[in-house]
Amino acid sequence: MSRSALQSIVGLYLIFAHVTVIIAIFWLSRSHLSFDDALDVVFIVGPVFAAHTTVVVREFVRTASVRQRRQRTTATFAVISFLFPIAFSVGAAFLLFGYADGTVDTPKSLKRGFGALEVAFGTYLGIIVDHLFRELKGAHSGESSEKIVPRAKRK
Repeated sequence: MSRSALQSIVGLYLIFAHVTVIIAIFWLSRSHLSFDDALDVVFIVGPVFAAHTTVVVREFVRTASVRQRRQRTTATFAVISFLFPIAFSVGAAFLLFGYADGTVDTPKSLKRGFGALEVAFGTYLGIIVDHLFRELKGAHSGESSEKIVPRAKRK
């Protein structure tokens, strides 16, 4: 998969997940959470999502009209680039719906659940976002700061 396609798909997914989780938290404040509890949950989960979303949006803005050299990623990197954002957002959805249906029974449990979710997936998601969206030195001029291992010369 090309790096730019992977950036676009994962980046848009992270933005969508960020907005959806924040909306869902405030939706819960209408009937299940006090507004103060909803804000506490936003303050727990918001910084992780916001940090990743900021990196994505910054890269999208930076490359809005710049032509980049096509780079390929490994299949393994592409899979984990999808896996961790999806796992993180599915975990957030389970926590929110669990709170709505009573499985997660207190605001304190919901907050602790989000804390555990961030510990379980936040670091790995950060590593992926950092690698996928960091600016490659000279990427627009054909140079790259990543080490390229040349293929053996054909005889």
